[in-house]
Amino acid sequence: MIPKSNLDDRTFDDIVDEAIRLIPRYCPEWTNHNPTDPGITLIELFAWMTELTLYRLNQVPEKTYLSLLELMGLSLIPPQAARAVIRFFPVEGYKKPVAVKAGTQIAAASGGDTMYMFETEQNITVQNNRLLACINRRGELWTDYCGDDAVSPFRLFEANGEIDHILYIGSPLFSYLLSDHTIQITFKSSAEITSVRDEITNFLYWEYWDGRAWVHIAPRQTIDKRKKRDNTIYIQGPVPIEPNTVNGQEGYFLRAVLTEVPESRKAITVSGLELQTHFGGSGFLPDLCFSNSGSQYAPVDMNSSFRIFSENPEYNEIFYLSADEIFSRPGSRVFLSFAFSEIYVPGDENENVRFSYEYWDGSNWAKIGESPRDTSGPNRFDFKDGTFAFKQPGEVQFIVPDTIFKTAVNKEERYWLRIRLLTKDFSLGGEYIKDDKENWVWQFSSKVHSPVFSKIRLSYNAGIQQPESIYTNSNFSWHDLKTRLRKTKQNQTPETLLFDISADTIPALYLGFSSAFPKGSGSLYIKIDDDRSSKPKSRRFSFFNEKLFESAAERRLLDLSWEYWDGTGWQGLPVNDYTDSFHESGFIEFTAPEDMASKDQFDRDLYWLRVRFLSGSFEIQPTVTAVLTNAVYARNRTTYKNEIAGSGTGAPAQWVSPAHGPLLPGMELYIDEGSIPPANELEIMKGEGIPEPYQIDGESVWVRYKEADTFYASNSHSRHFVVDYRENRIFFGDGQRGINPPRRKFNIRIGSYCTGGGSSGNVAAGTLRTLTQSIPFIAGCDNPFPAEGGADMETIDNLKSRAAGVFKSLQRAVTAEDFQWLSREASASVGRAWCLKEKNRQGEITVIVIPVIPSGETLAHRLIPSRELIRRVHGYLDERKLVGTKIRVQAPLYRGFHILMTLVFKSDVMDVERLKKNIDTALRANFHALCGGTGGGWEFGKAVTGGTVLKQIEKVEGILSVDEVRLFDIDAGVAVDKLVLKDDELPYLDEVRIENRRELD
Repeated sequence: MIPKSNLDDRTFDDIVDEAIRLIPRYCPEWTNHNPTDPGITLIELFAWMTELTLYRLNQVPEKTYLSLLELMGLSLIPPQAARAVIRFFPVEGYKKPVAVKAGTQIAAASGGDTMYMFETEQNITVQNNRLLACINRRGELWTDYCGDDAVSPFRLFEANGEIDHILYIGSPLFSYLLSDHTIQITFKSSAEITSVRDEITNFLYWEYWDGRAWVHIAPRQTIDKRKKRDNTIYIQGPVPIEPNTVNGQEGYFLRAVLTEVPESRKAITVSGLELQTHFGGSGFLPDLCFSNSGSQYAPVDMNSSFRIFSENPEYNEIFYLSADEIFSRPGSRVFLSFAFSEIYVPGDENENVRFSYEYWDGSNWAKIGESPRDTSGPNRFDFKDGTFAFKQPGEVQFIVPDTIFKTAVNKEERYWLRIRLLTKDFSLGGEYIKDDKENWVWQFSSKVHSPVFSKIRLSYNAGIQQPESIYTNSNFSWHDLKTRLRKTKQNQTPETLLFDISADTIPALYLGFSSAFPKGSGSLYIKIDDDRSSKPKSRRFSFFNEKLFESAAERRLLDLSWEYWDGTGWQGLPVNDYTDSFHESGFIEFTAPEDMASKDQFDRDLYWLRVRFLSGSFEIQPTVTAVLTNAVYARNRTTYKNEIAGSGTGAPAQWVSPAHGPLLPGMELYIDEGSIPPANELEIMKGEGIPEPYQIDGESVWVRYKEADTFYASNSHSRHFVVDYRENRIFFGDGQRGINPPRRKFNIRIGSYCTGGGSSGNVAAGTLRTLTQSIPFIAGCDNPFPAEGGADMETIDNLKSRAAGVFKSLQRAVTAEDFQWLSREASASVGRAWCLKEKNRQGEITVIVIPVIPSGETLAHRLIPSRELIRRVHGYLDERKLVGTKIRVQAPLYRGFHILMTLVFKSDVMDVERLKKNIDTALRANFHALCGGTGGGWEFGKAVTGGTVLKQIEKVEGILSVDEVRLFDIDAGVAVDKLVLKDDELPYLDEVRIENRRELD
């Protein structure tokens, strides 16, 4: 049976309605349009006659119908080749660039013996240039999305991690924090502090190293009820601080992390940093103590009561005391406390004893002071003896001399303080008397004792001291602030910034590479997540004011700037952006700059490119899934060149067949006519887009012929040929409609043609790995993403279904219906197209494309066009739109929903599960994008209601009653009575849940 084909699908009602709509235009005085009006009766009569004519016309047999379509210039859409991104891998360690020419073939093996051949579209230079960093930076936020030479998906210009700004202060003084002591830290600044926001101490988080990790320590603003000082904090011990190595320097360190960037730069501007120690507790133990009596050294054990001199001391006995940490600080005031033992009770003895406190000045023991003090001379070191020559416990004070040096005492090289006994004995009163042996001896007139001590402790007022080292790790770089704060020759202390706070707040994407791009053309392939159809559109977002725009009058104006580092600064990089400003996947092509240099950025010494977001806003924030180097497009085709297809016979309507098939569009064909065509025919050929109409090769004159859809527009001077892609044949004209090749031997030559194509070329990712010929220093290749865009030749049924629309559009896209029909004509993979009635915010006409159902898929498959199909439709419409019209081709936006229902099945239903499956299939078919609704796909923007579901359930046999039907909006996460859709949205039935009431009971 020959299927019926409708050339015109208008019905009686359509014709009547169209005629009544035209009345006001042609006869405005006719106002009575009621059926009782005689004029309306005449319209109905002619509509009935027209419908009869259309009915008879639609009964034309298929062959006649197809001939009519061909006469109108329609033909089957030829097969289309899939396109894939091919990535090449150079041999590991090879440094030089490797040229890979256009047309390089890569094969993919299918499950059987079929090989799918792909050819690269253009030349590419391959180099061992790996992407090692992919970093979004936005002000003081950054995130690196590159790991293991691969990029993890990320939203463009979105950063979450904070940039570290850390101050490290190193000083031996911090060892005092092990005990109950306090370190005062003061930041000096010449700027006036007018508020707490000007103090850097309010923006710092302090930590110490405990041997395993940095541990927080809370500073204090004041101690001992002292008045608070600007930019001063106090760190109190005891804390278990341990030495650490920072920037190659070992010692005790505190670090301060910047928690918030101050609004004012003067808060981080300092002219110096000062430390001061405040000691707590009873003081420090001496490092080492010796007593010297009779030139014999003896260590002093302070673990129990002890004497610093012998029990019966003599003249010039000496007590040595060492405290390197304290005595090595000239200018510090030292406090030396002596406590008597409980067993020692001082009396009235030792009234005339004298002691000298001395230090080593590098050549001699020099005097600090005497006790009791000699008032005849100057007190250079502010010496004070609170023990009054050890007559009572107390404290000895003095200032450490500037000329103190280390010296060896009992082979111990240290800073020493010595106490020397000046009098012969502790007392001078007495007389000489004879002993039992008649010898004269001295007898003291009063009792003599060497004091017994329980402890000796030292403390000191260190005064203001400078840190041993000051480093900052700020903005991924180390800085030595100690060097910056060093005084100049004019004795002026320069000011410096504590942290390197970047003033550049423009969002940017930084791409760091292991080496510079080779000289010549360079490119990056950027993969954008094109699946935007699973969720409703978000509103416009701007990085600059972080607010949502809702005005429909706004336009998308993006200003992106690509730059590279040349060793001294960032320079502009002109690019060809085939991603439409990151709105679709594609290549960024540029000429590799010769002066590209490495830069230490983000603590990585790499070759950097960056793209800055200067102004504008994205309607949908792009998601980048991959950034590739050494990549190029390849198509599923095999190219053959200079093939002799046959000899001209001079007969009309001659045809020849190429040696290979299936054929793809784009054939170049030459005929050796033996002579140059006349001038008027050459002008015709140039007017048809053939810049070089002929080529002379010896005695042969090869004339270029042009491919046409049909010969109906050709004349006797037209050098046309028609390709039958179904039969792989090339047809020539009959002399009246197109020139037939002259009789000549082997004079039909195909300059180049391609074979392949079809939906089978949409191979999976990772399958294109076989190079058909070896390329030196190329280790291999692959396709990281599936191939897209392959389409089989159009079927006759599809041609007939779009014919009526083509007649109406006349190959020009003007109305919304024109855009819809021409979109279907762009590719056989287009199952449906819809043009929105209103332009979008950018003033573009929006065309939504729905692909055909892939082979082997069910109605549950979500139909999303590939990026390659969208490009083809866009390119096809772009050639047929009005000048100045902007178009946008996109995937449909699906609103997912569940259907939950409770049914009662009839008692005679034996297979409930099969019935549930039938219900599921019926509902999916009703809401499907291609076959839903009345058969042409569910209408865009049409709401889904419970009543719609009930109508479909009524068509299924075996259901006794419906107890409940509920709809659940997946995107909103709530149950709804009606799923309301926008004009560009379609419903997507995600799941059907059916409960049997009998089972629940």
